[in-house]
Amino acid sequence: MAKALKIPQSFNFATGKMTYYYVEYRLPIGADNFLSTAAYASEPSGVFVHLGTDGDATGYLLDMTPATVNPTFFHDASLAVGTTYTDPGSGMSITPMWASSSWGGIYVSMP
Repeated sequence: MAKALKIPQSFNFATGKMTYYYVEYRLPIGADNFLSTAAYASEPSGVFVHLGTDGDATGYLLDMTPATVNPTFFHDASLAVGTTYTDPGSGMSITPMWASSSWGGIYVSMP
């Protein structure tokens, strides 16, 4: 079973490096057990989307609910089931289709 999807986002011709979306469905177990605490009760069921570049150890968790203001950010960062994120540059879209207590499914559309 896949733990995450790596989706190409862009290629930087000056550096020769790819940037990718990393899409993951995280469950409140093990290292992610904190997701089951009351502080994360408002986190919708969905997927987390990160942006990362080859050779760069720093990845960026993207805020999939930018209309909300949350000082702890991670509490509402996921892309909820039934909502769609569309990359403004490429038109690629990610839609979580369903989520259960053990796994989830997403739909990715590449133009």
